[in-house]
Amino acid sequence: MPKNKNKKNKPSGFWCFAMDYKNKMSKRGKIINVSELSQLAGPEGNKLSESQQKLYNMKAKTETFAPTPKKQERVLYNSLGQNIKEVEDAKISEKRTYEVMTKDIQEMLQNAEDLGELEDLVFYFVSTSSFFNGKDGIYPAELAVAKFSLMKGVFDTLHIRVNPGDLPLGSKFDAQEKAKEHKYPLPPNTKGEKDYVTILEQIMDFFMPLEKLPILFADGNTTTNKTPLMETCKVFEKIFHESQEADTFKYLKIYPNEELLFALQNLITKINNKSNGTSDVAFGSRAYAAQMLKSDEFCYSTKGCDFHNEHDVAINCCLSKVRQNSYKFAKWCCDKTRIPLQIGNHMPEEYEC
Repeated sequence: MPKNKNKKNKPSGFWCFAMDYKNKMSKRGKIINVSELSQLAGPEGNKLSESQQKLYNMKAKTETFAPTPKKQERVLYNSLGQNIKEVEDAKISEKRTYEVMTKDIQEMLQNAEDLGELEDLVFYFVSTSSFFNGKDGIYPAELAVAKFSLMKGVFDTLHIRVNPGDLPLGSKFDAQEKAKEHKYPLPPNTKGEKDYVTILEQIMDFFMPLEKLPILFADGNTTTNKTPLMETCKVFEKIFHESQEADTFKYLKIYPNEELLFALQNLITKINNKSNGTSDVAFGSRAYAAQMLKSDEFCYSTKGCDFHNEHDVAINCCLSKVRQNSYKFAKWCCDKTRIPLQIGNHMPEEYEC
């Protein structure tokens, strides 16, 4: 039988008497703890007349004792003025997120290997840029996605220029600096798609025929909000939110390229060593994988979109960046396989070996 919520914190007649007894003794200078109250007040309660007992029982029906408030925890701060508990909680949350990420990547790669499909497994590299990214939100400028596999190299791309509309007050200076990198006019006068629903439809069409959202991989890491990866997360969140698909965004995972390169290169090295009886050394750390991705080996020989190519700023084009990442993965992962490298797919068309 369900408990009656109205009985919560309802005192008994004896408890009302005991509290009066406690207050009475307190006025006389004797402090009684709650733990010993029943023992001390019991004998006195037995001396009450029948009419006195009725009075306390009536009082119990009309009064509600609030639960004893919990003692407020002392807030401690570190030398930087940060709440220590909040910092520790953030570290725990970050650790859990990292564990989920590494598990997702390892399972994706191992499942493909178990099925004999690792060389055909498609990876999605993404890059975004924005005119402004601040407290007033993010105002995207462009995005690009590339499909890459070890066998085919980069075999399909998507590139979208975005016109985010009017920028917030006070953002013009920052926006101009970003626009100079791309030779873009400032919005709302820049070219690009204004309808976020259309943008999301193009992205979802590019993911077809997948039954669920793929894992996307971007430059940067999750340790600071200023990395390209965090900017990419904000851009996609903006697109989904403006398209009334905020709930769907919760299922989109965007992980660092360096985590994928580290896991993939190590798995391929392990497979080759086992099959060939060799003892090749894989990447020793994720930091090393990150360093390999920072190489500018392909940045000047990789083409971007027509606009960036014409204005000689292809190095800043998102389309160029996802292609560069594809070439870097091909260099560090395909060289240990017998896959023939194709110009334009595994390396830039104008690349000199």
